[in-house]
Amino acid sequence: EIELKVDYTVNSKNWTPLQDCADSGVAISVLDADLSASPMQAVVGLADGTILLVDGKSGGTQLQGPSSLGVPSTLAVQWAYPEGSSPTIVVGYSTSALLCWSGLPGCGWTTLAPASWQSAVIHLNAQFSATFGGSPLLLVGLRDGTVAYWNPEFQGAAQWREMASVGGQSVPMLSMQSAFDTEEGPLAVCGMENGTVSLVTKKGTVALYTCTQSIGWLQVDFRMGRGAFRYPAVVAGLGDYCGQLF
Repeated sequence: EIELKVDYTVNSKNWTPLQDCADSGVAISVLDADLSASPMQAVVGLADGTILLVDGKSGGTQLQGPSSLGVPSTLAVQWAYPEGSSPTIVVGYSTSALLCWSGLPGCGWTTLAPASWQSAVIHLNAQFSATFGGSPLLLVGLRDGTVAYWNPEFQGAAQWREMASVGGQSVPMLSMQSAFDTEEGPLAVCGMENGTVSLVTKKGTVALYTCTQSIGWLQVDFRMGRGAFRYPAVVAGLGDYCGQLF
C-alpha cells in the first residue's frame, strides 16, 4: 500500500502537509514545485498517468488528460501565470508521448508528440513563450538515445526535428542536460549506459568522454565554451557513484 503525500518545509524541520490522499495506492512518479508561492504549489504526476495540481487550499485539481499514455516521467512547469489561469505544464511520458496544458481558462491537453517514438522521455527542457499560453520551445531526450527539438514556428510535422540518435538507438541514454542558445542553437550533453558522454549540436555529435561505467548523472555549464566550437564544462556521475570533472 502506498500513501500519497506531498509535504513541504520552510527553514525548519517541521513538515507541513500540502496534499494528503491516504490509501490511494498510486506512487508519485514525478513532481515539480514552486517554492516561492504561499502556500507552496506542486504539479504531481502519478504512476497511473494522473496529473494533479495541488496548492494546499483544496483537495488538489486533477488535470484530466488522455488515458493509456503510460507513466509521467518528466515535467516542465511555467509557474508565473495570470490570475484566473493555472500553470502551463508540459508532461513527457514513458511511451514517448508529450502533452501540454496551456493554463488558459477552459483549456485542455494538447498533444505535442504522440507515442510514436516508443521510448521513455527521460529529459525535458522547456523555454516557455513570452505570451502566456503560447507553445514553448522544447528539447527532449529519450531512453533510446534520441535527442529532438520542438519549435512551434516550424511547419507541420517538421515542428519536431531529431538532432541525433546517440548510440544508434542500441545504447540506452541514462542522463541528459540541455540548453537553448541563440548563437549555437539547441545544445545537449548525453550520458549513456556504455560510459560515453556526447555533445549534440546542430553541427553534429561529438564524444566528449568514454569510460567503462554507465553515466547516470550529469551537471553541465553551457557557458564555459571557448572558440568557434562549443565545449561545455561537465561533471559526470559514474556507475560507481564517483563524480568526474572534464
